[in-house]
This record gives sequence, C-alpha cells and structure tokens, in this order.
Amino acid sequence: MLSIFKTRQDTFKVDVSGLEQDVQVDSEETLLSALLRQQVAVSHLCQVGECGSCRCKLIAGRVKLKRDVSARLSDEDLRRGHILACQAVALGDVEIHVPGIGNGLPEQASAPAIEARIESMQRLAHNVIELTLRPDTPIHFYAGQFATMHCLDERELAGVSRCYSFADAPVEAAALIRFHIRHVPGGRFTDWLFAADRIGASLAISGVAGSFGYRASGRPVVCIAGGTGLAPILSILRSLAMAATMPDVTLMLAARTAEDLYGIADLEQLMPRWAGRFSLLPVLSLEPEHSHWGGLRGFCTDHFDRLGPLADNDFYVCGPPGMIDAVANRLRNQVPEAQLHVDRFLDQSSPR
Repeated sequence: MLSIFKTRQDTFKVDVSGLEQDVQVDSEETLLSALLRQQVAVSHLCQVGECGSCRCKLIAGRVKLKRDVSARLSDEDLRRGHILACQAVALGDVEIHVPGIGNGLPEQASAPAIEARIESMQRLAHNVIELTLRPDTPIHFYAGQFATMHCLDERELAGVSRCYSFADAPVEAAALIRFHIRHVPGGRFTDWLFAADRIGASLAISGVAGSFGYRASGRPVVCIAGGTGLAPILSILRSLAMAATMPDVTLMLAARTAEDLYGIADLEQLMPRWAGRFSLLPVLSLEPEHSHWGGLRGFCTDHFDRLGPLADNDFYVCGPPGMIDAVANRLRNQVPEAQLHVDRFLDQSSPR
C-alpha cells in the first residue's frame, strides 16, 4: 500500500526478500540511500527517478514517494506494489523484493572498492573507447552487471563516480576487465578520460550490481543494443559462447550513422560458435540517404517482422531510455512481461 501521509523522525527495518542482512532506514532517507549505505548491491544510476534502474516491489508496509514516478511506473505497476527505491521513503517497517536478490541470479556479495590501473584505451568509434583495467585483485560479477568507477589520481574528480557495464564474460576477467565508455561532452569524467592518454592512471571499482542477465528459457533470444548498451550484451554473449548449449540469437545494433556503429569485429569472432544460429542486424536511423550504407535503415522496431512471432522470443534490450521505451511499447500486449529484460543507459545529462 502506498501512502503520502507524513510520519515522525524514526528508524525502521527494511526486510529485503532473500537477504539475511538487517537493513535500517531513517524516516527521512530513501530506501535506495539506506541500501547503498549498508552495502546492499542494488541496481541504480540516476537516483532522481528517471532511469527506473532501482525498481523494486513493496511486499509489506507503507512508503511515501518524493516525486511523481508515472514516467517509469504505470497506475497498474503502483497497484501491484512496484516502487522506485530512490524515491521511496519508509513510513514504518517495510518488506521489499529487490531484483537480483533471491530471484534466480546468485546474490552478489558486497565488497570494498578495488584499485585498478588503466591498461589500455582502444578507440571503438569516434566517441567510444574500450577501457581495459588491471585490478589489484579479481572482481567478481555476473554477465550483464555493472560497477561504479571513480578516479583516484585527479583532485578535480574527487567525489565523481560513474556506472559502467562489464563487457567481458566473467571467466575472461580474472586479470583484465573491459568497459565501453562513451564521451559525453561536458561530462567531468569522460572529458578527463578522453582528453589525454590515461594509461597507468588509478581508478577504484566498487558497487558491482544489476539484475540484467541471461535467464535460460529454451526460447530464441533477441538482443537489441543501442550505443554502449552493447557492453552488457557482449558480456552475456561471450558467456553463452562458452556454454554447452546456446539459444538462437538475433542481435540488432541500433545506431544513428555508420560512424556511430562499432563492435562488428568482436561479434564476428563470436558468431561461428553458433554455427549459423546467430543473426546480426545493424540498423541506422540517421544515415545520409546517399551514403554507401547497404544495410537496414530506420529503427529496430521497424524490422520486428524479421523475428517471427514476437512472443516466441526472449528480449534483452540495452541502451538509451527512448529506444527502450519504443521497444517496450512495440511489444506491449504481444510479449509477456517476464520475457522482456531491459537495462537503461543514461549519462549524467539524462536526468536533467
């Protein structure tokens, strides 16, 4: 039950389904703030109710919402108890279900920050680099998850942290880990990173989290990646390529122009493992009409007729919110909610 009534200052208990750890929340702080403060690995990014990454379900108790969340939660979602942890303030003891904890993915234990040095910076596109780090100790994660990164060497970046998804299969990442970083003009971290050769600089990696990951169902898989949303998709595909059995895969790469398209070579190295059961479909939305591009144009949703009956597939969608919303709208009432898995990518300008 959701409530907007005020309550006095107090401390309440948060019971997270599937988590043995006791969590306390102050009546003036959000559930997300309390969970992160007590090192519970919960998916999050914007912290202002825009990305929807911290969506969870209220099982018992009452909360108040700090702001209108109708852009991310429908009236039906609210009636079913879905909330955004970054906007929910407890009005008493509550019980919540957090995706990624006790729901099919192994629980990610909290861990202290790990120092890592930049090993290489490879240009993937005009505004994307693959950042390879060498951590002091191995970092444990599951394919599809992300981590928080901040710089240790630059005083002007003190307190600046950013979330990026792993691009490796976990078993590949014992000594080196890879991330895809897009330059956001005016972004303090990426302006610094792209301004010079940063090889050797020290970063801290912490807060491994996220519930985005492959769930075996026996159905074919449709992956849709926009921009650096390719990173967690690559992580999942690289993991699947090592498995004994693999689902059929169709991967749609959404980009504005051919200049923005990247990752083709990495994908072509993986595709032979599927022995013809892997289809790669780049789709360009703003490619000049008279260019040499001979592939698909428009939006990925324009080409869903290539997928056969939509409900026969599981969908894994990573990228900017507009793309994810368009895909979700296209699949609404055609594909069960449990077969759509999304990971919204926002930069620091998105909440604004």
